[in-house]
Amino acid sequence: MSDARDEQHIDLLTGIAAIAKHLNWPERRVLHQHEKGLIPTFKQGRLVCARRSTLAKHFEAQERAAREGGE
Repeated sequence: MSDARDEQHIDLLTGIAAIAKHLNWPERRVLHQHEKGLIPTFKQGRLVCARRSTLAKHFEAQERAAREGGE
């Protein structure tokens, strides 16, 4: 495997349980946020997936918006 493919594999979270563990959230919260489109996830067949890097960018943007919005 090339370095780029290794990085992509490490970046990929497969399944609600893996995403929940990464975010330190309950699985039900991840599932709800996925179903409502509130976190950046995608499906591979029936499996919900996310990328660590995409989640990090998503939460950085939310944090930035909250600071700029005065919340």
